[in-house]
Amino acid sequence: MDNPEQNYPLDANLRIDGEVIRRLREEQGLTQLYVAKVVGVTSDTISRWENNRYPSIKTANAQRLAEALEVEVDVIVQHPADEATEDVRDFSPPARFTRVKMVLWGAGIVVVVTALMLGWRLLSAPNPDVWAERLLPSYAAPGAEVPVKLTFTGSAARVVVREQIPTGWELVAAHPEPDSFDPASGLMRWIMEVGQESVSIHYLTRVAEKAPLHSLQKFSGELVLRSEVPGHGRTRMVGANQLVVEQVHWADLNADNRIDDDEMLDASYLAESAGSLSLGMEKLEKLWMAEHYYWDPDVNEFIGVEPEFSVDK
Repeated sequence: MDNPEQNYPLDANLRIDGEVIRRLREEQGLTQLYVAKVVGVTSDTISRWENNRYPSIKTANAQRLAEALEVEVDVIVQHPADEATEDVRDFSPPARFTRVKMVLWGAGIVVVVTALMLGWRLLSAPNPDVWAERLLPSYAAPGAEVPVKLTFTGSAARVVVREQIPTGWELVAAHPEPDSFDPASGLMRWIMEVGQESVSIHYLTRVAEKAPLHSLQKFSGELVLRSEVPGHGRTRMVGANQLVVEQVHWADLNADNRIDDDEMLDASYLAESAGSLSLGMEKLEKLWMAEHYYWDPDVNEFIGVEPEFSVDK
């Protein structure tokens, strides 16, 4: 494209092209699960986007999706009919090595890269390999409670988990409870054992009531492992690290102010894995049964709206 990438408002609904998204993902050899983890949604949501079951999504989700596919947002957004659609669909960023292209460059490059990685591992201290990821909703309303899930897997190790919520947010509850928490900075820390079987931390955090609408709120986190080499004992979280403050329920993946059946299923899976941590499923079920919902700032709750009966006047 000759023009630079457009700046889309954070609260805008963008119409995405599912066929382009699927093609880009397959060209790079990415799974739906991997893309879902980077974006911070479920793999079912990625499937629905690719099949145009959710043809419109908020800008924040589109930005995360574009980052996961290593392209600009304009590439996955449908353009007006008067533009050359085929040019958009056939566009792929030049001179960028996707996984498939790297393979096509020959086994020699793979051998060199593998040798460098093995050499680095041999020269460094024997550190355990641990994978840490964060599952985070895309939206949250000022004053609302939001669930966050941290998942860890890898070789057996004792680690310190450091997780920091945005400034001004509150920690409502956590399972397991953190070993330390600083309300002023929002820093939580856990000491835990990690192994090949994945383990998770769930926590509820309350958005600051004065958080401005349409603003991006960022999370940060890492694992600290014992290491004899400086800088080699820290592993950063992957997955979602920010959300947008909107008057949208955390379970409303496409931000249409409705909780549909697929979204309710996703929320129920998260609630089951959260153990004793309450995610307010009773209230969520009422929103699911309603025609739509809205955020009431006076009571800091989402209110379901029942269908109106038409009356002839």
